[in-house]
Amino acid sequence: MSNDTTNKSFSRHLENNRELFIKTGVRYEKLDLTNLLFVQTEGKYIALHFKDGKRLLRVSLVNFLKESSHLNLIRIHKGFAINTDYINSYTSQEVTVLDNEIPIGRSYKGNWVNYLNKTNKKNLGR
Repeated sequence: MSNDTTNKSFSRHLENNRELFIKTGVRYEKLDLTNLLFVQTEGKYIALHFKDGKRLLRVSLVNFLKESSHLNLIRIHKGFAINTDYINSYTSQEVTVLDNEIPIGRSYKGNWVNYLNKTNKKNLGR
């Protein structure tokens, strides 16, 4: 299957959904994206990391983030996007998502700072 076909199929399945069916061998597996911890690039694939393991999907990180804008994902590195629901702690260099330390890239530090400012304003406004 070509990457273009995969991306079209991916778009139809993910749009405004919190679940995604991916093909594993001859079987389709349903993934609950609300349990997604972070996304990592792996060549032409992205790895969706969950508490119980990871699943590979042949789509670019840019396209995945574009199609999953309804999820609480933020890109903090060239090769990583994190689910903000699972952040445990952070430093100026990395974010800890459960037990996974994800680096903050220089080019994406602005995304991270914007997220922190927005979150702090929201929390102070309560």
